[in-house]
Amino acid sequence: MSLLALPPSLDADALWSLIVEAVATHARQHGADLRDCLVLLPQATLLPQAQAAWQRHATGQGWSPRFETTQTLAERIAPAPRAPAAALRFDAASDRLQAAAFLREARPDWSRHDPQGHALAVARITASAQALARARLAQRPERRAAWLAQARALLAPADGPDGFERSLARLALEWSLQAHAPGDAGLWPHVAGAGALVVVDAGTRDPLPAALAEHAAEAGVPTLRIDAALAIADATQAPARVELAVARDAEDEAQCCAALLLRALEANATPIALIAQDRGLVRRVRALLERRGVALRDETGWRLSTTRAGATVAGWLRAALAPQGPADAWLEALKSSPMPWPGADEIEAWLRRRGVTRLGALGGAAFDGAAAQAWDRWQQAQAPFPVAGRRSAAAWLDALHGLLDRAGQAEALAADAAGAQVFATLRLGPAWAGARAALPAAPLSAHEFTGWVDDVLEHTEFRPAAAQDAAIVVTPLARAALRPFALVVCPGADAVRLGAAPAPDPLLGDAVAAALGLPDVASRRDAETAAFAQMLRAERVVLLRREADGEEQLPASPLWRRLERALAGHAGVAAQPREARLLDAQPVERPAPSAPALVPTRLSASGAEALRSCPYRYFALQALGLAVREELDDEPDARDHGTWLHEVLQRFHAARPEPVSDAAADLAALHRAADAALATLARDDADFLPFHTSFALVAPRYVAWLHEAEAQGWRAQHTELPLEAALPVQDGEPATLLHGRLDRVDLNANGGPRWRIVDYKTGSTQRLKERVRHPLEDTQLAFYAALLMADRTLDADAIEAGYLALDDRHELPWIAHEGVGASAQALADGLAVELARLRAGAPMPALGEGQDCEHCDARGLCRRDHWAGAAAPASGGES
Repeated sequence: MSLLALPPSLDADALWSLIVEAVATHARQHGADLRDCLVLLPQATLLPQAQAAWQRHATGQGWSPRFETTQTLAERIAPAPRAPAAALRFDAASDRLQAAAFLREARPDWSRHDPQGHALAVARITASAQALARARLAQRPERRAAWLAQARALLAPADGPDGFERSLARLALEWSLQAHAPGDAGLWPHVAGAGALVVVDAGTRDPLPAALAEHAAEAGVPTLRIDAALAIADATQAPARVELAVARDAEDEAQCCAALLLRALEANATPIALIAQDRGLVRRVRALLERRGVALRDETGWRLSTTRAGATVAGWLRAALAPQGPADAWLEALKSSPMPWPGADEIEAWLRRRGVTRLGALGGAAFDGAAAQAWDRWQQAQAPFPVAGRRSAAAWLDALHGLLDRAGQAEALAADAAGAQVFATLRLGPAWAGARAALPAAPLSAHEFTGWVDDVLEHTEFRPAAAQDAAIVVTPLARAALRPFALVVCPGADAVRLGAAPAPDPLLGDAVAAALGLPDVASRRDAETAAFAQMLRAERVVLLRREADGEEQLPASPLWRRLERALAGHAGVAAQPREARLLDAQPVERPAPSAPALVPTRLSASGAEALRSCPYRYFALQALGLAVREELDDEPDARDHGTWLHEVLQRFHAARPEPVSDAAADLAALHRAADAALATLARDDADFLPFHTSFALVAPRYVAWLHEAEAQGWRAQHTELPLEAALPVQDGEPATLLHGRLDRVDLNANGGPRWRIVDYKTGSTQRLKERVRHPLEDTQLAFYAALLMADRTLDADAIEAGYLALDDRHELPWIAHEGVGASAQALADGLAVELARLRAGAPMPALGEGQDCEHCDARGLCRRDHWAGAAAPASGGES
């Protein structure tokens, strides 16, 4: 076997010229016909490059040699034979199913008792079996028996802390013997019968081409190994002009990277390689470039699970398996599908109005209109789908395709590029009936099947069609080797993403992997280093990294440091590619809309408070009727807690028309009301447990407070009392109705009738005290007092009001609004005047002052943060 080492000074074009010349010379010297000369390349992306180089540099040489990789050659030699049912196929779908079947035979209850551990073991067995199979198949046929004996000895059963992992590794080894490898049997005699063999190595030291070369040489085939490896130490001899750039953070790095690429395109310095070392950052760069209309060819693709088609299939599966489950997950399946689901918006609005977060909470409730039709369609699509029991993957897949078909999604998914790959990968639909039947027949539970679908979509790449003539190619580091790029841009050159120590095989360990010829930590690090050094054959290389990820400081990659030392100060600093632009300030003035026709004729306490705190807030939320759509999140929050407490106290007082002297009886009744109110919320008991637990402290305090109030003569007369009252109007003015619902109204007949409004509050006690410190600023209690005074024709001194702070850690303080009757009269008079002004055309300006701005839903509309001379509010809430 001959060896030709190529010098580091060659760029990719010159290197290919020398490779072509070496192949032609090798065949000529040994009298081999070029048609019988086989050239093995390290990766398939180099096949077009090799063919083009031969056409450019080998004019007059006659026939072209056969350029192949070991994989393309094996597939060309023999089609894939029919594999046995339990064969290892190097396929994410079938291999994971088979690994799960093996584990269920060995430990039948594992998947039920520890589903996460079982799923992790399935993934590790599959990965180790595939790696072991590749290592065995890279051995020459006559050496495989010795390799297997060595592997079995190294993985022999042993006691100790690693005994369980050793047993899983042994299972992976035995399964790897059933590897389904197309063309393996004919690969070795084929290379032994070649007229001449040339193996091109870029420094990765792939064991299979090396073994084939050794086998061919011993069979008398003229064999040449071309070593195109490049060491980082030879950086000063390499043709690349190296530049280094350090950004502040991820966004700065992405912008610098995009600007570099744009400048290179303007200078026609193409083709360009964008190394996908940091996939998240590359996605951001891609978005920035697409804004400028720049096309990229992505050779890395992305996971099927992140495509719309993959998410649709997984979403519909989960929705069908949980017909009583979270409403938001079900709505997501309906609304994100490729085919629109009529009535989905109406159903969502219905659920939001009623606060229903789980489909199981619907009970006998009935939708109406378009929502009813959408619900009926869902019921018809979901009803035939099995939600329990165990069945084979093929049976589950038939049911899943039937669901998608009944839902009207199957045809649209099959017509989509990503959807077609989802169908092919999962074997969905009639076109894949044969492949579906060949899947392992072991029965799966619904949970296991869902996990399998997720794993398959997560571990399968989707590569969309792209313009082949795109000037920018997104490619992994290893695939950039030996390609003639004018510029290579490598972002993510930090110690986390480039040159970090890889993790050893979790089942085999590093020593066993090295002994059996599997990629160990050292070999994987060497392969990455070799691929990194190959970038130096480009005309220009720019390495970028960021100083920090959030608060975490990021040092430079070890490979960056090695390259800096090798260049000994000859590395350039990448010029700032972004151009600074001076823009004229265009401050936004405070809005002050006038909308006399939109002044509502009904006003709630929240509307009155909005009008008083910021007229623009009133304009947006009351006059225009805008509202924020809350998520249908099943996890309870503070608002759910408050709603539940109000419901608890209403139920308690409705069942207690007269005072009860027995505190224990009241406490028991209060807890019964709490349980009944929780059932109406249709919340998961575990999710609501923190609030339910805290109620154990609130309940006895409330009973004690109630008994003390009753001892003073107070009696609860109404709970959740709805009231309306008309504001005084001038001639010609339309009437305005104030309306609200009072949490509780008490009456005290001792010494003359007095009425008291009790408003239950959760949250900060200190904030409630600050609210009543200036009575005329407390809109809510004054508003409710105005309603009650109008309804009962009460004088100002006959009414009281206050907040009962239910969330206080130590007690249930009563926070009184002193002189609430006078505040109510002042509020009513002021509202009448203010509404009259608005109907006359007075503006409703955005005040933009105080803490109200911090959590205002209309802040994005008034553009508070962009006003002329406005400063961002401090963290403490001041504007």
